[in-house]
This record gives sequence, C-alpha cells and structure tokens, in this order.
Amino acid sequence: MGEMKHSSGLDAIRGVAIGLVLIRHLIVEVHHDSLFAKLFVLSACGVDLFFVLSGFLLGGILIDNRYKQNYFEVFYARRALRILPLYLLLVIPICNLIGEPLFPFLTFSQNFLWADGRVGNPLTVITWLLAVEEQFYLILPAIVRYWPTGRLLHLIVGLICAAPIARVMLNHAYGDTAPAYFLLPARMDGLFLGVLAACLIRNRQSICWLNEHRRELYVGAMLLTVPLIVMTWLISWQQVSGRSPLMQYLGYSAAPLLFFVVLLLVVTGRRSVPNVLSPLCWLGLGAYSLYLTHRLCLFLAIGVVGQYVSAISLASSVLASLALWLLIEKPFMTFGRERFKYRDRDSDLASIRPA
Repeated sequence: MGEMKHSSGLDAIRGVAIGLVLIRHLIVEVHHDSLFAKLFVLSACGVDLFFVLSGFLLGGILIDNRYKQNYFEVFYARRALRILPLYLLLVIPICNLIGEPLFPFLTFSQNFLWADGRVGNPLTVITWLLAVEEQFYLILPAIVRYWPTGRLLHLIVGLICAAPIARVMLNHAYGDTAPAYFLLPARMDGLFLGVLAACLIRNRQSICWLNEHRRELYVGAMLLTVPLIVMTWLISWQQVSGRSPLMQYLGYSAAPLLFFVVLLLVVTGRRSVPNVLSPLCWLGLGAYSLYLTHRLCLFLAIGVVGQYVSAISLASSVLASLALWLLIEKPFMTFGRERFKYRDRDSDLASIRPA
C-alpha cells in the first residue's frame, strides 16, 4: 500500500503481507482448531508488515520531494487517486447494505468506533488498517517538510519508542485492549520503522554500514523470530490470549522490528526475486484490492459452499483483485503519476527565462 520506483522485492514483501492476511481471515478464522491455524495464529501480523512497508514507501517519496514547490498537493492528489476509487466502489455500498453509518467511513475515522468497544462487522472492520494509514498521512508530510533535517531521525526513533508506551496508557485509560489495537498512536512503531528504513537507505554512512554488515542483519532477523515463535506456542497451546498484555507490549513491537530488518535486507540486496517467488510479486501488485475483497468473497462463499470455502473464497478474491487492478487501480495510479508531478520551486521562473 504505497508507491515508488517499481521493485520486485518490494512487490514480494507486499505479497507476503497480503498472504498473511489471507491466511488469517480465510483459513485460521475458518478452521481455527486445525494444526495449520495453530502454527499461523500470528498471521494477523501481516498488517504490521503493511505498516512498515507503507512507512518506507511513502516516507521515501516525501523525503525525496520535501523541498518541491507543490509537495503537499501532489502527495495528497496521488494518495486520493490511489485509495479512494476502489474504496468508494466497494466499502461505501457495503456500508449501505449492512446499515453502517457512512460518516466515519467517509472520514476514515471508523477505527475510533471499534476502539471504543463497538464490535465491527466482519465485512468492514478490516478497513481499520486504512483509517490508521490515512491518519498517518495527515501528519507525516508535515513532519518531513517542517521538522529540521538534522533532527528528523531523533523524532522518528522517539515516536517508535513511544508506541509501546501509548499502548500501556491506552489499556489503563480504557480498561480494554481494543484501543491499543485500532488507534494510530499504538501502532505507529511499525509505520515509523518504515520511515526510519527510508531515511537509512538515503544516508551514505548508514547505507555503507548496512551493505557491510548484512550478516549481522541476518542474525538480527533470526533472533527477532524467537519471540514470535514463543508467542505462537503460548497462544496456540497455552491458551494465552492474542490480545493479552504480553502480545500487546511485546508482540506488537517484535513483528514490526523483524519486518524492519527484513525490509533493509531486501532493499540493500543485489539479487532479484527468484522465479519461485514470482507468485508473491503478483499477489503484491493486487494487495489493495485483495485486502478489500477477500472478506466479501468469503461471505459469499460461505453461503454457497461448505467444505472448500477457503479455497473458493481465495480463488474468487484473486480473480476479483486482478480485474479491479486492471480496470480501476492501475488506470487511476497511472493518471495520478502523469497528471500530478513534483516541481522544483524555481521551475516556473525557469520556464520564462530567455534561452
């Protein structure tokens, strides 16, 4: 859920993210007593990977264009063309159909409804991810534009460290775990870890360090899988709740940290994505439409088939996302890139100067 110069490695990461979400909603929640469901009980962390990737892609775009004359206009125009066409086509009719109030969905504030204890409809509750990201888009451009460049890293690291503290405070203030799941302050560590990665690969010293210490990055990634393995075991076989304090204070940070390191390994690597992983790249291209359609396809599949509901809903989601990508997403994205281009501050003056 972002845009920059095309990269098959980033497409593959996006494919992993949507793949984890599909596993969670189409398999784990449907066959919750199976061994597969127990092994992938933490597949919901696919949303954390989306957060890290989104922070990286959009943070990089903003950093590269922070001094452009039409910085805000181009960013928000492209974001609107990327998000709104498919969102309005799918989400708003569903809200009308199931009787959800439209105002929160039109303002991307629906996550506040569910953070306040209201149980969301399965067809629309997945849009909390979009609400958090849209709220993130409201603050990130201003931070990148106006915060002193030399202190930007300090602010980003501070916001990353503040997220677990925000989760603790929200839990105590509300007496419930929902706010720490749905609200931006509690989930901003993943988003700003992505922005941190974007900053690091644009700094000569840090990119040299990353290239020279790839072995340490691999070791770090392996070490960061340990708490996720432990939590998988505790949740699946020891009956610890997935929204327990352990998961919220440790798990919500462990997964983004792992994805942060993996992202650095991918973007600094020189090898292309192996052909065997090409299906992940294809999934990544249609991740947004897959995310918005898979629950609807599951709902329709449950109504007509029982035994093969997961396979049917997955296949129909992939086909629907392919059609939506070709007919809606790609044309609007292309239009946005061609119609709205970043301009230097003196571009208008340069155009009238004599040759």
